[in-house]
Amino acid sequence: MTSLKYPFIFAAPQTLQPQIMKKLIQLLPVLCCHFVLAQEFFLDKNDKYGLKDRDGRVIVSGTYDDKRVFENGFAAVQKNQKWGFIDSRGKLVIPARYEDCRYFSEGLAMVKSDRNWIFIDKTGRQAFSGRYPDCEPFSEGLAAVYMVSEEIFEKDHYVEEKWAFIDKTGKVVIPPKYDKTQPFSGGIARVAIDDYWGLIDKNGREILKPKYQAIRSFNNEGLAMVLLRRKYGYIDKRGVEVIPAQYDALKGFSDGVTAAFAGGKWGYVDRNGKVIVPLQYEQCMPFKNGFGVAMLNGLWGILDKNGQKRLPFKYKLCGALNEQFAWVAMAEGAGYKCGFVKMGSGEEVFPLQFDGVDMTMQDGMVAVAKNGKVGYVNMAAKKIAIPMQYEKGFPFSEQLAAVLKGSNWGFVDVQGKEVIPFIYNNAQPFQNGRSLVEKNGEQFYIDKTGKRIAQ
Repeated sequence: MTSLKYPFIFAAPQTLQPQIMKKLIQLLPVLCCHFVLAQEFFLDKNDKYGLKDRDGRVIVSGTYDDKRVFENGFAAVQKNQKWGFIDSRGKLVIPARYEDCRYFSEGLAMVKSDRNWIFIDKTGRQAFSGRYPDCEPFSEGLAAVYMVSEEIFEKDHYVEEKWAFIDKTGKVVIPPKYDKTQPFSGGIARVAIDDYWGLIDKNGREILKPKYQAIRSFNNEGLAMVLLRRKYGYIDKRGVEVIPAQYDALKGFSDGVTAAFAGGKWGYVDRNGKVIVPLQYEQCMPFKNGFGVAMLNGLWGILDKNGQKRLPFKYKLCGALNEQFAWVAMAEGAGYKCGFVKMGSGEEVFPLQFDGVDMTMQDGMVAVAKNGKVGYVNMAAKKIAIPMQYEKGFPFSEQLAAVLKGSNWGFVDVQGKEVIPFIYNNAQPFQNGRSLVEKNGEQFYIDKTGKRIAQ
């Protein structure tokens, strides 16, 4: 079951004062919730692990000496210093007979037998004959394995162990030549020789000769951060350095832009390496909703991608909701108060009165919190559309919001009408016309009328 976690509250940059972060943490219980896991390990009085279902019923009594988390429907368990696997029902599907084990990936798990690693399928059968000193999980049909690489120097044999890649038949498709590897993703793997990293494709063809001290994984923009002689840049999947490795620090990409740091100042650089906002700020946060948040003289303001100021540098915290509105926060006493203003002019839409606000706007509505209760404001109408009367709440989705009243969840519409009864132990926001809910320990989907529907 996917965990529900939507912490919506004014965003406190990690570089700010500890008391701001403390305030953030204090309000999170009001503004987020979680589904209970479908199964949960427990430790009994004899220090043995058993398994409970989501209602707390014991389905496996204290049996195991150690355990690992469920992944892909299986959890590794240890008994008498040997490891095996149980399924989500608690059934021991692969006997505890291995020295060690790792999780299943693409239908195969790694287990250690006679001091070497082998791959097994979900029935416990060995997938192929290969045995390795070390190995990594399969990804995109290939797995990295540690094996002997034999090279001949004159008449003497020089034998060493290197990393290679095998397919699911155990065939070596990329020979052992690497000192370090990372799994394939998008048809590309990061590999290292003598502590320098490069890129290869699934045929073993060298895309980028090893030259960097580090290459991070590729992001959604198709770019990877690199480190070269203590300077950071970005490369694309061709191995081309699209942002030169000349910055002291870079942040992750968002909206096609990254925050960059050099000479003691921050600014913004686009994916082509162009500096779109000069490096002149004390701090910059990632772009969101088309805008960046930066600090100047200890106060925060908002910039667009042309470097134009869209909100004055006068706030303790702030962020853009869209092109029209922004949320802002100022210190008040020992805490902070939040409100909303117009972008550009900074004209007040809602005064500083809330203890916390959502960082996003959905269906024209923004969640707000005050005195431990959650409600919603309508930004276009400039009014509190739903009073702050709920214990917890989620952002609106498809014109409905899941809210907690007392100890039960239900749904309200944008007018504040309670349209689906408060009868659920947990509920998720609507997606594609259905919501995942939980009632009396059972999880199922409902439509927008509250009617139960097939998965």
